[in-house]
Amino acid sequence: MKHNLKEAGLLRNLLFVTLVAGIHQGAEASTLSFRAAAQATPGLIHQWGFDGADVSTAGLDLEGATNLAQQIYGTGAPIAYDQLGYDGTSNAFRTNRSVGSDATGGGYLKATSANPVSALGSTFSFEIILKADQASITGGVNNLGYILSNRSADNASRGYFLVQGQAPLPAAASPFSSTLGNGYNVANTNIITGSPLTVGDWYYVAGTYTAIPGVSVTWTNYFANLTTGGPLVTSGPFTNSGGTYPMGAALQFGIGGRYDGQEAFPGYIDEVNLYSTALSGTDIQTNFNALIPEPSTFALFSLGLLSILRRRRPVC
Repeated sequence: MKHNLKEAGLLRNLLFVTLVAGIHQGAEASTLSFRAAAQATPGLIHQWGFDGADVSTAGLDLEGATNLAQQIYGTGAPIAYDQLGYDGTSNAFRTNRSVGSDATGGGYLKATSANPVSALGSTFSFEIILKADQASITGGVNNLGYILSNRSADNASRGYFLVQGQAPLPAAASPFSSTLGNGYNVANTNIITGSPLTVGDWYYVAGTYTAIPGVSVTWTNYFANLTTGGPLVTSGPFTNSGGTYPMGAALQFGIGGRYDGQEAFPGYIDEVNLYSTALSGTDIQTNFNALIPEPSTFALFSLGLLSILRRRRPVC
């Protein structure tokens, strides 16, 4: 019995050492690692990390030349900069939305028509890290919070890449959704998550799009609750039946609000990446893995030791 107890004690000590090693190795995953992974991904055209105490620093484009401007409308409050990001390794900025109608007031960042994002071709992808202030948006007609949005120059076709809200979708209150086509309707909209959002939780959302000009757009969205550790869930592929988003000059591009100065999303935005390519599921998973530590070799070995300990009990 003493021999077995001594052996069990040694295994427990080894288990502790390997668990510590595994945790240390996994701790390298961070927002900054995610940012670096995106920079190593082909097709990155714009990247905003929102690190800074004002728009002149927080709005800097880390990959292209599109520095963002403030968009404060109606009775909207000043945008809050230098906010703590997802894991504390980077900053975020906080958007806002006044209680009342869709255009009562709000504040977010945007790429203006004088300083637009790069032309969007027949393939496009985005990634974003964000946190919602409200599980449900109320007080307006449509109750929508636009997170990444653009429309064509003639305002005929929508590029609502990421929206929080329900109308006109037959879904649970305030899902994330993505809409491309000649109107904001069910035929053009993919519901990314049908469940209500958890206030205070950080989320990773991505989308990859491929258009057949004049015919349709097919896209896939990816979604994960970072606060709970995932998993990464795939939504799609979805093909619309309402025409294509007219690729070309992106003009005004709203981040945290609609392109034209209303219907802001209330919450925090930590990172935004825009790509000129349709990223593969492997690309998305690789970048996501940079945010969430994967089990290391040491940690997996420690799990094996734990299994041994459970099987090898002292014999009297």
